[in-house]
Amino acid sequence: MTNNVDTNKEPRSRHFYQNEHMATHHSTRGNRHTLWGQGTPIAQLGQPQGVRLLQIDQANSVIGMPPEVLTYSPYGHLELRETLGLIAFNGQWLDPAIDGYMLGNGHRLVKTGLSRFTSPDALSPFDRGGNNSYVYCAGDPINKVDPSGRSFSLLKWVRQKYGYEHLYKRAAGTITTEEDAKKYSFSSNERRAWKSHYNDLIDQNNSNLSKYEARTRPNYAWKSEVPASPSDREKLGRAQLLQSQLEAERNVMKHQIVIDGKTRYTTAKNQRIFERLLNNNRIEIEPPELTQQNNSVRKDTPNH
Repeated sequence: MTNNVDTNKEPRSRHFYQNEHMATHHSTRGNRHTLWGQGTPIAQLGQPQGVRLLQIDQANSVIGMPPEVLTYSPYGHLELRETLGLIAFNGQWLDPAIDGYMLGNGHRLVKTGLSRFTSPDALSPFDRGGNNSYVYCAGDPINKVDPSGRSFSLLKWVRQKYGYEHLYKRAAGTITTEEDAKKYSFSSNERRAWKSHYNDLIDQNNSNLSKYEARTRPNYAWKSEVPASPSDREKLGRAQLLQSQLEAERNVMKHQIVIDGKTRYTTAKNQRIFERLLNNNRIEIEPPELTQQNNSVRKDTPNH
């Protein structure tokens, strides 16, 4: 709960939060309450406005509450200064006095005009906050959200479209008809997401490599920690194998094909098949470049 206080007077308004969103607003001008269901705002109950259904987008931004229609800048700036709605951009409360959103139940203020936080992130620069301690959503407020004010996350539809498992299934597929070509190839954005996933996996595996390589050095027994066991040597070998596989698979989707005048990226095998299909040549079955056996090795690496 937070208060807006006027000097020498009783608090003008009180805000009550539920999880990471404002749920209720009490003031001398009336009360408003947002009804949520499974993490989605459904309606606003208020006095004297009554009940109003909320029209939202995929980020829970309120884009309509009849008779109002709301539009935002990428960082949540709202042209309509006075709105009947309790929540606005990304399902957060917009304080009209400061033109900003107090994220994390009042933890940090992000100013829509500045497109930045007004205070540094305690998790920067060596943790999830990133290198820039003032940046909001890593400079990508279209595809990411940060309700806590501490670290951002991808929107659900972005995670589904650009998630590692979804992309991996498509990369491992084999083109058999021209209609399959788009399904088993990537756009430029999907290829960037694919490489980003692999960069994260490689970074995570590097930490395992460093740990087990240190334990297997000859002089490690002189140190205070226990030297390498047979299990450590086995894990080192598996981490080295995984590293070589990850580095090879990161660049597997680099071969270009053109579909409907647009360049897309696929495996070398699928590129050859696609060219044969265009030339009406017989398709020869080739072994897959990505296999489930290779994918199972990732059990040693934290999920991304």
